[in-house]
Amino acid sequence: MQLEAEVRVNPELRADRFVQQWQGLRAQRDKLGGWQNEDARKKVEISMTKLAGSIEKDPQMGRALATRGNQLIGRQWSLEWSVGSRDGGIGRELTDRALARGISQELSHSLGRGRGLGIGM
Repeated sequence: MQLEAEVRVNPELRADRFVQQWQGLRAQRDKLGGWQNEDARKKVEISMTKLAGSIEKDPQMGRALATRGNQLIGRQWSLEWSVGSRDGGIGRELTDRALARGISQELSHSLGRGRGLGIGM
């Protein structure tokens, strides 16, 4: 119970947990190659999309995930173009939300990109 309490208040620990879940789902998806596993692969991809969407609900975790592109999609990402990420005086809270939204979108987009290139199939 103490660990769960720590995870609730520490965005770095939540990011660690997110990365573990993402990598586990990605490994499942990678094992489900070929047309005969399309339905099962789709279910895993839906879970991955929902997990990516959860980042927007936890902007502090999104900030903690910002440096973990290699762990999540196998390459670093550049999110400085995201709306509000260079706040120009707008404020940190909005910046964290915009960063979280950018990460969520990048992860969701990476699912389609990987499938289109035949990666992990």
